[in-house]
Amino acid sequence: MLTVNVVYVYPNLFRFERYVHRFVRTFKQFTPGKTKFSLVIVVNGLDLSEKQKELFDGLNPTFINHDNSGKDIGAFIAAANAFSNTALQVCFGTYIHFHQPNWLDRITDVYASYGPGLYGCWSYAEPRLHIRTTAFWLPAQLLLSYPSYVSSSTRYEFEHGKNSILTWVHDKLGFNSYIVSWSRTVDPYIEPYAPNLDDSLVWDQFTARTPAR
Repeated sequence: MLTVNVVYVYPNLFRFERYVHRFVRTFKQFTPGKTKFSLVIVVNGLDLSEKQKELFDGLNPTFINHDNSGKDIGAFIAAANAFSNTALQVCFGTYIHFHQPNWLDRITDVYASYGPGLYGCWSYAEPRLHIRTTAFWLPAQLLLSYPSYVSSSTRYEFEHGKNSILTWVHDKLGFNSYIVSWSRTVDPYIEPYAPNLDDSLVWDQFTARTPAR
């Protein structure tokens, strides 16, 4: 059975907590589907109070602490280290929220068809071809194989630099990469693809979105 972890970053600044509330609210409203998964909350550079943890009641999450080095990318790597045998780690940044149910079923159905590699919701050609790392997924071991330490100052290199995770997984390791929307699965090397809002699996800070409050 495919082991799936959905990893979400809990930020260390109070002003971002409204986005955590939106993630949880839309997670409950637009449920992931029938896929079995574990929810992992990476607490980035702070200690959560019991009241803060209560927000996740009903979702049965596992909380792990990270020192905030590498920001969101460092948090995703920390989760991969903690659960290194996870066949599929779905990485969601703080701004991610949902607008349709069964989004995890769509992710895992495509993964079952295409196999291990690097997947995401949006790709762009500039400044060089990359997959946006606010929402991406891959086996934990592929993430851990990335050869460079990711610091807070190099996390954008991880996303869209010359030594990006896409370059590493696709060009160096030889795995395929795909952008997944509700209606399409696209190889970004053939077509850099950012689906329209309704067709995006999830939303973030750059898309139409529900209010964060």
